[in-house]
Amino acid sequence: MDAMRRAMAGGAADDAADFDAPHAFRGRGHHAAGAPELGAARRSLKSALIKKSGATAAEQRRIAEILERAAAEIRGDATNG
Repeated sequence: MDAMRRAMAGGAADDAADFDAPHAFRGRGHHAAGAPELGAARRSLKSALIKKSGATAAEQRRIAEILERAAAEIRGDATNG
């Protein structure tokens, strides 16, 4: 946000270097880096969640539990059982 504020305020000329730094500009599409399989899986998950956006409260809780288990497994702190 600071870089954006400086740019909008007419910041110093060296502010342009911020955009050359790795991951300095994170707008839409910043997930493009990485394995293609990861991008495909992310899109598949997003599509599934969109399709379930009008689900009942019980179904939303079931989905939330699935996502929490998946997040724990990705982090490596999932428990067996």
